[in-house]
Amino acid sequence: MVEMLQKKAIITNDKRVNSVEVRSQYLKIRNLPQKEKRIGSINSKPYVFFGILLLISFYFIRRQVYLLGVLIQVISIYNLCFTHNEKLVEFYRGYVVFYHINEHKDDCFLLFWEDVAGWYFTNGSHGYDAICVELRNHKQVTLRCVERWKIARYFKRCTALKQDAISHIRQL
Repeated sequence: MVEMLQKKAIITNDKRVNSVEVRSQYLKIRNLPQKEKRIGSINSKPYVFFGILLLISFYFIRRQVYLLGVLIQVISIYNLCFTHNEKLVEFYRGYVVFYHINEHKDDCFLLFWEDVAGWYFTNGSHGYDAICVELRNHKQVTLRCVERWKIARYFKRCTALKQDAISHIRQL
């Protein structure tokens, strides 16, 4: 493992490798491109989870477990009605946008699919996981995320489409 990290550090310091130009970058939200149609998103409020909790609370009340039923009902209704829902990740055909990447709410990371050389997940803290993305210039970007299964699905689909297009062009 240490040898692999040392090799990666040597490759990263090589100027020929870093000469690959990538368009992925940190941006202000107001500077995001507005042309493409969104194909998916991840928000901070899990509506389905709280809806299921609400149904479970009705089941407990019907079974005369009033205290637990009312407690779950209050928690569900509070979260559905009074907590703030924020965009965390948006997926587009050409890129993905990660919001709230640091303490500044107006910053985001714009990641173009063709810039992705590899990616993997790590366990994070405070309810978040982290996705580590290696760019084509061998730089790594670590972004916090939720719903890793949904992010993995889009990354597999969109990075595979770009790789298929590149290999098709090379064959011609």
